[in-house]
Amino acid sequence: MFLKCDNIENTNAELINEGLSQQYRLIKLNESAKSQIAILEKNKGIKELENLQEKVRTGELLKLKEIN
Repeated sequence: MFLKCDNIENTNAELINEGLSQQYRLIKLNESAKSQIAILEKNKGIKELENLQEKVRTGELLKLKEIN
């Protein structure tokens, strides 16, 4: 999630430097955010990390480690 925020902030700074209006920037940033989210949702590695994070959160990973 933080990576997406950094990308949006950088894009916003570039659009400001180009002198674009706030309204236009908001439209472009919204489009960019939707695109980035769609790409990340399709990424198998991201899904695996989310699954691993859930296992760590629930303690399931520790239980698996104890079994082995």
